[in-house]
Amino acid sequence: MAKKKRTYNPNLIKTRHSYNLSEITQIYGIDIRTAYSWRKRGLKAIDENNRPYLFWGEEIRRFLDEKSKTKKHTLKPGEFFCTKCHAPRRSLNNKISIENTDRSLGKKSKQVYLKGICNVCGQTLYLFYSDKKLEQLLASGLIVKEHDTYLYGSGYSSVNIQLEKVNINEAKYQE
Repeated sequence: MAKKKRTYNPNLIKTRHSYNLSEITQIYGIDIRTAYSWRKRGLKAIDENNRPYLFWGEEIRRFLDEKSKTKKHTLKPGEFFCTKCHAPRRSLNNKISIENTDRSLGKKSKQVYLKGICNVCGQTLYLFYSDKKLEQLLASGLIVKEHDTYLYGSGYSSVNIQLEKVNINEAKYQE
């Protein structure tokens, strides 16, 4: 069974209060072994020589804030977060599709949905953006989008002369 990753709200702890390990386990609903592993990973007790270990609330908050910061990844313009690689990645060239969601972001912007393919593992990547930021990325060349139009023809024609330009979003499969 996969290990469940959790986030812990540091605001449940009062900064000027001391807590022992059993109180920490009750507040966060964790096992006592998890609390002991936090201690080994950097949660500092008031006095390491006395048991039960007591921890200042301020120290617990600091530890939990550092723990949550290590999970965050800052994306540069043109990057996606790959859920398989667990890292920021770029999409393969010419493999980014852009869809308008018609949801407004404030008074002047609309939300767009970018979909790409990870250049390392091939995982499908997803990202929500504003149309204004997307225009800037397209103008700077950081994102090269996939073509929106294809040529379709009649399968019944031996010469296949009846070619027409069709938008992907409006195209329907013909049998």
